[in-house]
Amino acid sequence: MARSHPGSLDLDNNRYLQFTVSSIVFILKWLFRPFAFRNNDILVISFNNIGDSILSLPALRQLKKENPGSKITILTYSDLGFLFRDGILVDRVALVEGSLFRAGGKIPAISVIRTAREYRCGTVINFSENPQSVLTMVFSGGRRFYGIARKAYAPAFDRYKTMRDLPHLQDIYFDAVDSYKTVDREGASRILPVRQTLGDEIIITPFAGWDEKMWGLARITELAFRLTKKHPVNFVVEKGKLSPEVIRSITAEQIVVTELSSIAEYLPHLERARLLVANDTGPVHLAAWYGIPTVAIFGPTNPDFCKQPGDHHLAIFKELHCSPKRYNYCELGAGRDCPVRECLSRITIDEVEAAVLEHLARTHPE
Repeated sequence: MARSHPGSLDLDNNRYLQFTVSSIVFILKWLFRPFAFRNNDILVISFNNIGDSILSLPALRQLKKENPGSKITILTYSDLGFLFRDGILVDRVALVEGSLFRAGGKIPAISVIRTAREYRCGTVINFSENPQSVLTMVFSGGRRFYGIARKAYAPAFDRYKTMRDLPHLQDIYFDAVDSYKTVDREGASRILPVRQTLGDEIIITPFAGWDEKMWGLARITELAFRLTKKHPVNFVVEKGKLSPEVIRSITAEQIVVTELSSIAEYLPHLERARLLVANDTGPVHLAAWYGIPTVAIFGPTNPDFCKQPGDHHLAIFKELHCSPKRYNYCELGAGRDCPVRECLSRITIDEVEAAVLEHLARTHPE
């Protein structure tokens, strides 16, 4: 049986659903092909979260480097636009609000399609394998479609690569580019450089994309209490995640608590950061993109797949009999079906504290 993504439709195993979806995207592809744009410009569709978007940057950079005669446009969510605005990775940035997708975020509104068509690109490379990206692709006005695809979406593509079972997640996006034109992935720069000047704060982010990836609020709060004896600590959380009582207990220990409304609001705090400590979650990748060393605590996910490359990024991981080895996620529904979460509970506060202090000394010696 194929492995479906956690929390997704079982498109990989339900044959009736596969057939229905495949038929729909195949018909749409050929229905709109006669009206497609004919040029060498490239539209990259990236409807991903912050972590996956940052992991795609080396492939995007190599795509631009090896296709100097094509204008490259990235189509992504508005709150991730800051990643691409420097003009180094792409020529144009097209932004859409996540709220413009219907049916639980799976169907693009007409305004999304208009935005995609506005740039009149003849080639489309899909960096996402979700329904909203596939539907946007077939309506985009492109003449040739490439990228990564699940089996049910394959008839929409001219050439595609399936989601790989081997590390690293960065290579997923090189696979997507290679479906269009092979690039030099071995020669590509994959390691994000560390800033020459770092701040003083240790940023701690306690939450993750789903609860089963979390080391635990009590443990990470105790870690913050210990670290603040030697370093200023900023406890950064999504607004509304912590109760007023918890916030009071943390600030009573002279720890700053910062509540954010969007991922872009992280940036001013990274300006003052010396290190970021978190679970396997998007802010780890954002800190790496900004040039901040990181310590990431892994449980039901495999650091071989998603740890940021480079010695200045540290993964703490307890390998058990059920730990993911071949795949990105453990066999127990990425932790959702695990009754004990031993992979995280076995990681002690002493162990993480020692690792953080050692990593601080190594990456930013006094």
